[in-house]
Amino acid sequence: MNLTYKIVETATEMFIKRGIKAVSVDEIAAELGISKRTLYEQVKSKDELVEQCIAFFHENCKKRFSEITGCQCSVFEKLIKLIENQLNIIRSTNKNFLDELMTRIKEAKNKREEDDKLKYHYHFVDVIKEGQANGDIVDYYEPEIVVKIIESQMMALGQSSLYDFSQVSFFDVYRTMWGMSLNGIATDKGRELIKKMKI
Repeated sequence: MNLTYKIVETATEMFIKRGIKAVSVDEIAAELGISKRTLYEQVKSKDELVEQCIAFFHENCKKRFSEITGCQCSVFEKLIKLIENQLNIIRSTNKNFLDELMTRIKEAKNKREEDDKLKYHYHFVDVIKEGQANGDIVDYYEPEIVVKIIESQMMALGQSSLYDFSQVSFFDVYRTMWGMSLNGIATDKGRELIKKMKI
């Protein structure tokens, strides 16, 4: 493993936990057991390091999402896995880092199409389309709109202050929300698959 990769990997982990502004280059170097000078021989500036870390984070997320969408399982299992993965990202990543990611994604909209594909919702759209093609999901809903609703529900669930989890468990809220959502877009055939999953 080369040093640049190790720097990016370590810095990404630190940014995810604490946020970009809360982590200094000195702290990253100390974590790696190298000097600040050695770090700057690999990356020109903190801004360049942040760019590389965001790209590294995106690639890891895209890889995980691709693994899920490529699995040999029902579209509803894929959707649940995608949703759980996204929730884990939201709940385990510092808000500052997520905000920076969203800013970069918005800026990427004006770049080439491949940059725009950084949006994770394209994985969801593909799964919805797959479900429509095989008759598990009704075909009269626009996949992009369905996914926007799913994303907004995930963001709401990721913000635990909206729910009093001393009164109701996270799992119960999650199960109810996705049971309602998936049943709402499923065909009769799709609802039979959902029943087997016991959502």
